[in-house]
Amino acid sequence: MFAESPYFEGPGDLAGFLEGYEAFRTMPGFRLVLARSGPALVGFAFGVLLQSDSRWWHGLLEGAGVEHVTLAVRPEARAAMRMYEALGYRELGDKDPAREGAPVYRYMVR
Repeated sequence: MFAESPYFEGPGDLAGFLEGYEAFRTMPGFRLVLARSGPALVGFAFGVLLQSDSRWWHGLLEGAGVEHVTLAVRPEARAAMRMYEALGYRELGDKDPAREGAPVYRYMVR
């Protein structure tokens, strides 16, 4: 729900997102939540359930003392980072992009 940079992305970013979304939406436990202001779609969030032995976690949780990562945010999205911190989230670290040219996401836990 942040209209500022870095979320003004181009056609290549959209194509990459849609490719990843297609894989996520068929996974067990997939959920999608839409935010509307009147009839206008103003934001969304989605996620999937991951098992604790999923290779996705490899290296991310080592030594962190947490069980689950609760969200991922672009580190340059300062307004989003401040909002999540105000809600009690703390930074866990960055994970390398899944594909070349993809943005880095910072993972935060609460």
